[in-house]
Amino acid sequence: MKILYYSPHPNLNLQDPTGYGTHMREMINAFRLLGHEVIPLIAGGTEKKGKKSKSNLFSLLKNNFKRSIPSIIWESFRDYSLLLFDRGLRDVLRKVIREIKPDLIYERGNYLQISGVEMAKELGVKHYLEINAPYVEERISFSGKSLLKRRAEIIERKQFLLSDKAFVVSSILKVYFVQKCKIDPQKIYVIPNAIDNHTIKINSVFEGVIRKKYGLSKQIVIGFVGSFFPYHGVDVLINAFSKIVSRYNDIHLLIIGDGEILDLLKKNAQDLGVENKITFTGNVDHADIYNYINIMDIAVMAKSNWYGSPVKIFEYGALGKAIIAPNVVPLRDVMVNKVDGILVNSTVYELERAIKTLIYDVELREKIGRTFQKKVLHEHNWEYMAKKILTQ
Repeated sequence: MKILYYSPHPNLNLQDPTGYGTHMREMINAFRLLGHEVIPLIAGGTEKKGKKSKSNLFSLLKNNFKRSIPSIIWESFRDYSLLLFDRGLRDVLRKVIREIKPDLIYERGNYLQISGVEMAKELGVKHYLEINAPYVEERISFSGKSLLKRRAEIIERKQFLLSDKAFVVSSILKVYFVQKCKIDPQKIYVIPNAIDNHTIKINSVFEGVIRKKYGLSKQIVIGFVGSFFPYHGVDVLINAFSKIVSRYNDIHLLIIGDGEILDLLKKNAQDLGVENKITFTGNVDHADIYNYINIMDIAVMAKSNWYGSPVKIFEYGALGKAIIAPNVVPLRDVMVNKVDGILVNSTVYELERAIKTLIYDVELREKIGRTFQKKVLHEHNWEYMAKKILTQ
């Protein structure tokens, strides 16, 4: 089969070291591993971008202009620019479709993007839509209101109506779109995120270097990997850890990653008097992530949003780590409480209790780690998910 992989958003680059970049690369590679020809059409580019340098004067003028008008006007202008960009993609997409004659257009759908499904219908090509978030709601939550909200909701519904099949990452996201957009539930399929089994490589020598560097050789290591945003709950994890650290001499909290609130998290650790028992590694190369995860005895994700499918859970699981995760629907889609991990409400008290349970109960720690590891390696790899998409 010849598949045109289409991503119309101007800011999503195929080589970006982010969740969406990884997702696009892995889906394309998985389709190819299944023997299909895949032609990427990525509006944000397929080559790694260098850092753009903008003059201080440009930034100053932009920021002054932004501050001088109401937020809703600025956000509406941004949305209108996105609409114009998508409209301009129609001719590009039409030309590509006519040239390569794909059997399927697989689109990573996004906010205010309608060119893919409209061109597929115009030219009679089968179209599959992938939607990873409630983009209208997410857009408002992250950036503020826009005068084009109603327009965005119309486009959102049209994406689902015109596409032949749609794929979302969690069952609750399916329910959300079925109810909001009045879509036939049989048209929407749940395909959670996954990992690439082939990238799981452990370098025992490098792992030993890490342990020595951070003094973790004889410690029970509790860990987190990811970006630091307020909604990831790293502050909750630090607070829960501070409640129990005085009871154990052999525990350490390893926090891997970076983000906008890193300095606040470090100050939080200092204020709680536990900075000597917590290591912030900063960003590490993605190729080394599994070496860091393998050091952990207990792997934690303190919070998650209501709709997303966190890749880090599957990275933890692939190495057989005992996992503490939020008790939200997307996690319950893939994990059974006390079988695959411990699911908790994202409070300091519940997180503290779950950590203490796994420190005490080594047998439980090993059992839930092995159980979820088997599930992840067999059912949550990208090739398996790509096969499910094409055989639904």
